[in-house]
Amino acid sequence: HTQMARTLASDFGADGSTRYFSFLLRPEGVLNGGDFGGFHGLVLQGVPRLFIGKTGGGTLESYVLEEQGGAGQVPSSVTAVVGETVLLVVKAEFAVGNDTFTLYVNPAPGSPEPATGTVKSDIDLGTSNTLFIYSGGEFSLDELRFGETFESVTPR
Repeated sequence: HTQMARTLASDFGADGSTRYFSFLLRPEGVLNGGDFGGFHGLVLQGVPRLFIGKTGGGTLESYVLEEQGGAGQVPSSVTAVVGETVLLVVKAEFAVGNDTFTLYVNPAPGSPEPATGTVKSDIDLGTSNTLFIYSGGEFSLDELRFGETFESVTPR
């Protein structure tokens, strides 16, 4: 599998803060092909680490939020399809104790933040300044954005 780090200019994860990030993700090659079920996506550095993307286990072909390695998986209802690009947007709400992460898959460009998404709220990530591109299969990733509002990380 492959891992590549991206260090941000400032830390994220301070209690009481909210951050958003988004990226485009497209499965390539053979779906589920490669190491560990062909997973691919981003990891937020922390303890534990949060994985966002196409999983390699559990609900195998879904876009998910999970701890790196598959624990505590929360699948979205969107299935990964080879050659189809999806926009993944994550709202990260950091708190004393467990943090809340909400995944929006393919929100309409220019629209306000959706009222609902896929929610994971069973981990305390802590603070970090590092994102990892992490993969066991073929994929494309583009337009990684990090900001303080939904509008700042989504296309208009």
